[in-house]
This record gives sequence, C-alpha cells and structure tokens, in this order.
Amino acid sequence: LDNGPMGEGTPSRVFAGGDSAGGGLALAVMQGARDAGLRLPDAAVLLSPWTDMTCSGGSFAANADADPMVGRGLVAWMAGMVAGALD
Repeated sequence: LDNGPMGEGTPSRVFAGGDSAGGGLALAVMQGARDAGLRLPDAAVLLSPWTDMTCSGGSFAANADADPMVGRGLVAWMAGMVAGALD
C-alpha cells in the first residue's frame, strides 16, 4: 500500500476483513499480496469465509441435513458464477 487514509504515505496499520464471500475475497487478496511479496495486513477478521468453491470439503455431506439452504448444488452454481466452470 502506498497511501493511507490521510493521503500520501504508508499507513501505520493495515486491516482486512469480510463476511462470507467477502471473507473469501479478503483471504484471496492476502494470499495474492503474500505471493507478490507485498505487505500483509496487521490483522484480519474473516467471518464464515467462503473458501471451498470446489464443494469438495467433507462438511458439505456431513451437514447436508442440518443446512437446508446452502447445499452442494447451490454452492457449485454460485461458484460457477464467481469463478467460471470448475474442472
């Protein structure tokens, strides 16, 4: 980061955060910054981040009966809207 909230100059602290898809996006931004050798946030808050766009985690099957709204089919459809076709 080259500028802080007061204009030019490096900010003294950097925070990242997000909820659900925003949490996944914040995580992806931090990974990209890490891979590019950029400064990482001093802290991050990720609330239920969406991290499994492949729907391959065991929790999809284990929680299928407990979560009637967010099933594998819906998440796969949403992931396709965000990331395109998953192979």
